[in-house]
Amino acid sequence: MENTAVGIEPFDASANPADTDDRFVDDDPADLDPATSPPDADGPPADTGNGLAAMPGPTPQLRVARAPLAVVAESATARGWGPGWPHPQTDRIVVAVCGHNNLRLPVRREIAPLVQRLVADLEQQHGPFHDGWCWGFANRAIRGSSTPSNHSWGLAVDLDAPLNPMTSDPRASHTIGSYASGVAARYGFRWGGDYRGRKDFMHFEFLGTPQSAAGLAGSAGGTGGTGTGGTGRPGSPMPYPGRTLQRGSPSGPAVWAVQEALARAGVGYTAGRGPFGPRTDAAVRAFQAASRLVVDGVVGPRTWTALHPAVPAP
Repeated sequence: MENTAVGIEPFDASANPADTDDRFVDDDPADLDPATSPPDADGPPADTGNGLAAMPGPTPQLRVARAPLAVVAESATARGWGPGWPHPQTDRIVVAVCGHNNLRLPVRREIAPLVQRLVADLEQQHGPFHDGWCWGFANRAIRGSSTPSNHSWGLAVDLDAPLNPMTSDPRASHTIGSYASGVAARYGFRWGGDYRGRKDFMHFEFLGTPQSAAGLAGSAGGTGGTGTGGTGRPGSPMPYPGRTLQRGSPSGPAVWAVQEALARAGVGYTAGRGPFGPRTDAAVRAFQAASRLVVDGVVGPRTWTALHPAVPAP
């Protein structure tokens, strides 16, 4: 299937798109509870063999301070995106035209190229998404609360919602599979299928800042969404390499990027290029603990996104 990014169109600021009806609302008060949907373990959930993602088991919560670079638990306003509901910045919303069926998704203009690449890469494995079943910006609060929805910043999209429900049933049918975890992380997003407890299979939300969005859009440009890493100019954000890194991983640009990010993270690590050895493993675990991630020493999509690795110099 052709990997297409069609274009970006102006947004009608007088419109407040209804992103769904009551059957398919993708967030609710459970989103306010960090014990319900915190940043999850690294790596995609196991595949059950029937096309459905297996539900991860419970993971202990760590009561520690966050590292300065970890932004995944902060609100969009705290990350520099300005106000959401009830007074969103609609002048910064554009319509990203993307995918095989020319889906029109209103989102923040900073992430529009990332949404186009996200949809194109997902469609490589999922197939075309349905026009009319996908949405983005909507000026509303999280259902049953006064907390702005990520949709009200234009930082979240829902894809094929009728077929990918919000549900607490681990056996619920859904068409977006576990591959979505790595694809989402490649472009700085979190997939709702990775939530612990209640799943949100339709939902993809951008976790970064306006600056990281610009860097990701620049470093991923022209790659066709391969996400192989090691490309782009030195110092620009490095896309997720599409594989986990852990103790024993050989020396190379992806490992060097992690090592340099750890040195910037304030976890007592001194940068030095080499294989992923015991010092790197210990620093990753310290960062994960400080960032309220699962502490396993494995750099997968969640840890990679929190670290914000940059392309290392040759």
